[in-house]
Amino acid sequence: KEIADMIAAHGETDVDCEFCRTRYHFTREELEQLLQEMGGTY
Repeated sequence: KEIADMIAAHGETDVDCEFCRTRYHFTREELEQLLQEMGGTY
């Protein structure tokens, strides 16, 4: 649900890892692929 919300709201997003303090950028295509791999749909 959260990934689908990110796609709907912004189309892309940045995620900060609290462990290594690295920022990861995900495009709309990457988010859609991740959601599909998890068995969800958009």
